[in-house]
Amino acid sequence: MENIQPKRILILGGGFAGLSTAMELEKSLGRDSGVEVTMVNRENFFLFTPMLHEVAASDLDLTTIVNPARKMLRRTNFFAGEVRDVNLTARQVVVAHGFDHHEHTLEYDYLVLGLGSTTNFYGIPGLEERALTMKSLSDAIAKSSDCTPGGSGQRVLQGEEPTAHLRRCRRRIRGSGNHRRNQ
Repeated sequence: MENIQPKRILILGGGFAGLSTAMELEKSLGRDSGVEVTMVNRENFFLFTPMLHEVAASDLDLTTIVNPARKMLRRTNFFAGEVRDVNLTARQVVVAHGFDHHEHTLEYDYLVLGLGSTTNFYGIPGLEERALTMKSLSDAIAKSSDCTPGGSGQRVLQGEEPTAHLRRCRRRIRGSGNHRRNQ
């Protein structure tokens, strides 16, 4: 009797593209033992980025936009780690994880790339240095503490009039998709 290896689908990235790919594969493949799906993501959670600005504005608790990846995926293997190298010829991906960042090599038959994006500043002079980007949970938390009374931003600008501090915080949140003001 021949031992047939399952087809290995490796998904790199656990954002919208990677997670929705894994969920669709779970739905369409069901319990097909001939396919093994693995997702690699730096974080062990899915972050709903369109609502980061609401966390920064303290309008929403961060737990409402964070979902554990393993709970969302029933059949997909999950690997919390960082992609170090992709060898398309050998069909291998080197990932690192743990406190010591030790490496593992994952082999695949099919590769899905959903590693995210970088902010495009469109070559506008000075924009990158002055822009307040928000792409991660730590970005939102930092901006939230900057605009919270007693937060780090208030300590940095000691002596600032309270109304000036609120105007600065409003300006930081404005344009992020939700125009409510943090008052």
